[in-house]
Amino acid sequence: MSNDNECTLGTDNCDANAACTDTDSSFTCICNAGYGGDGVTCTFCIDYLGMENGTIPDGNIQASSESSSIKGASKGRLNGVSYWLAASSQTGPIWIQADIGYQTNVNGVITQGDGQTGGGDDYVKSFKVSTFLTNGANEVFVEDQNGIAIIFPGNVDSYTVVTTTFSQPVYARIVRIICLTTHRSYYVLRFEILGCKQD
Repeated sequence: MSNDNECTLGTDNCDANAACTDTDSSFTCICNAGYGGDGVTCTFCIDYLGMENGTIPDGNIQASSESSSIKGASKGRLNGVSYWLAASSQTGPIWIQADIGYQTNVNGVITQGDGQTGGGDDYVKSFKVSTFLTNGANEVFVEDQNGIAIIFPGNVDSYTVVTTTFSQPVYARIVRIICLTTHRSYYVLRFEILGCKQD
């Protein structure tokens, strides 16, 4: 009895973003890295990975500097009542990062300003993203097809969320947002990380 290879023949029903594997009597479909689903249907993972809901603990959130404890790195959570504010005296790269707690495919970030209105509004207008597999690992920037770190457009006001998705998943544990330009003179951010949540 012959075994037709559905994967080779193209008679499988795997999603375009899944890998087909031939078996003795059938085939299996497994979603590609950065996608979730049953293999027949695969969608780009955009799960919230824990900044907004607190799954990422305060101790896993760090920043290049903090203006004060009440505007510390742990306050930089999407839709939080407060926000992270970098120290005005800081020199060098200004960043905030979060350790998700496990390695996974990261597909983007959501950014937000301080939520203030009436002239006191601050927000980051452009940024880069870098990632790390573990503490102390090499920093890897999210790059374009030419290997150049992408400068992403940020927020346009202090309260509207902006979702930025990557063209390719990035396998990482720690995600860092490097702030480049700001609306006024203060570097302020609230954010979330998007990707494949661990079951």
